[in-house]
Amino acid sequence: MSSSCAGGVCIGYKSTNMNDVDVVDLVLSYLPLKDRLCAGYTCSQWYKRLKRTTQNKFKNIRFVVIGNHDNRRVTYFTGAVDTFVTKCNISPAQVIDWETALDSLHVTSSLSDLNWEEIFHDEPNTLHIIRFDSPGESFDVEKKIISEGSDTMYRTEARGMRIRPDDVAELAFDKGIIRYQRQWYLGFENVIMTMARRLESVIESQNRVFKSPVNMKFMNDPQEIMIMFDKRQCHALLMRHNIPVPRANYDVRNYDELKQLMQETRLDKVFVKLAHGSSASGVVAYACLLDAEKHSNFPFTEVATTSAELVKDKVTGSATLYNSLRIRKYTKNEDIRLVIDQLCDEKVIVEEWIPKAKQLNASFDLRIMVINGKMQQFVLRTSQSPMTNLHLGNKRGDSEMFLKDIMEKAPHTWRAVQHTCERLGREVFPRSMYMGVDMLITPGYKEHYVLEVNAFGDLIPNILHKGRDTYHAEVYESLEKYLLQ
Repeated sequence: MSSSCAGGVCIGYKSTNMNDVDVVDLVLSYLPLKDRLCAGYTCSQWYKRLKRTTQNKFKNIRFVVIGNHDNRRVTYFTGAVDTFVTKCNISPAQVIDWETALDSLHVTSSLSDLNWEEIFHDEPNTLHIIRFDSPGESFDVEKKIISEGSDTMYRTEARGMRIRPDDVAELAFDKGIIRYQRQWYLGFENVIMTMARRLESVIESQNRVFKSPVNMKFMNDPQEIMIMFDKRQCHALLMRHNIPVPRANYDVRNYDELKQLMQETRLDKVFVKLAHGSSASGVVAYACLLDAEKHSNFPFTEVATTSAELVKDKVTGSATLYNSLRIRKYTKNEDIRLVIDQLCDEKVIVEEWIPKAKQLNASFDLRIMVINGKMQQFVLRTSQSPMTNLHLGNKRGDSEMFLKDIMEKAPHTWRAVQHTCERLGREVFPRSMYMGVDMLITPGYKEHYVLEVNAFGDLIPNILHKGRDTYHAEVYESLEKYLLQ
């Protein structure tokens, strides 16, 4: 019996198809060459090395987070920064609330107490590392972003729910409702690109004032964030880079077109996903009998499995979709048609439904963190339904069991997964420090496919790689990249 560590998970295994030396070499090959060489540094040596470099290169380093103060993502990240403050001679993170930042974009706004120049109030030759965090979990922020997308929505989009800013202000909170998805995306794109231009403009003006330059880096590039937020754009980009992805279509506009596409491609099972959805919002796993007339004895010829709840108004007959924590199955054509048509109005991607590998009779996929171009933390997400998102009541699988199994049965597939992750960080999204990758591995560990790349996919607590969780790893790798490399 031997033991080693990979992906932050220590495993014990008995060599069967490979000898112990082969397995150890495989585990070491999981680490990039630079990490294997740097493994000789103790923590104290690394901190001393970084502190010396900081003093020589910059007078100060500050992480600036644009996020929601009461969001645990912000709390986790700023807490991670705090662990480096005294050891590495950097400042505590500065947090700018999304609502304040949004108000500040309008010169006429009397609500804003943010002067963008104040972000760079530190002494000259300070490196500012800007992090755009998730704007979610705040209804006020959601409304402001929807308002920002109104003009573009009315000018450029022929379909989809839309609303004017004055009416947005009157919107009542309705927990879980799926609405204005496309307009929200257009608003967020406008917001994040405007903020990026504002920050870059401030840097230029500050550098004209100070002899020592003011420096700024985005942890994740704003344009790349927006590509990750559009599943169609992201899928197309991955295909251009020859990243393995499921077959997909970006142009389906309604239920009838979906059925026609499935007939033409002879696909009897597909996933329908909102182009700008997250956390399985509005995802439908749809299966149908392509030749229904041959199966007249079946109780139903189609089924839609989804996290969306269809609520019908008994008076008006109108239907509304809500995100639900309970997976539902619709078998009536009338219901399925309503669900698909409403989702398609907000733009969708239709993907081939590829079977997943199983662990203990539960299907699973992987959420993998790619940080600074390296595969780091990952979690197995197991489910009895087609959706594996953990907030839907699904469970984390046994990573130790998985690593032992795949290293014995298909080590080449694990190497291929690692290689794909490295390419995502270094070639596909080279200006983004981190991303959460949803990875499917087929039964028998024969193939792997990238399902999604998430800009804010790092909320996987208590999963460690080299003793660091996702947020500590993001700070560590940022300092490595901008100071030591």
